[in-house]
Amino acid sequence: MSDEKREESGELTAEERLEALGAFLARSLVSGEGDDVGASVRNDRGALRVMLSAPSRRRGRLIGRGGHIVRSLRTIAEHADIDTHLRVELDIAE
Repeated sequence: MSDEKREESGELTAEERLEALGAFLARSLVSGEGDDVGASVRNDRGALRVMLSAPSRRRGRLIGRGGHIVRSLRTIAEHADIDTHLRVELDIAE
């Protein structure tokens, strides 16, 4: 489906869906009033790179003890039902 037809139908691109998924997961884990939590996606050398952002005092909630949570987030992002044949990578912005 072309980008023009996709916009007309209201369907989101793979990047937009990954960004929405990342933002949802980050907001779910990092709760707090006024916290600037979000996600961005960019195409980086044949891979979709999802960057989660959170305030430094809350970043540990995304990483988890021993990195367990971030590993789980990476698994979710890699296996999300996204219509693309690109590799998906997830990182936490500093």
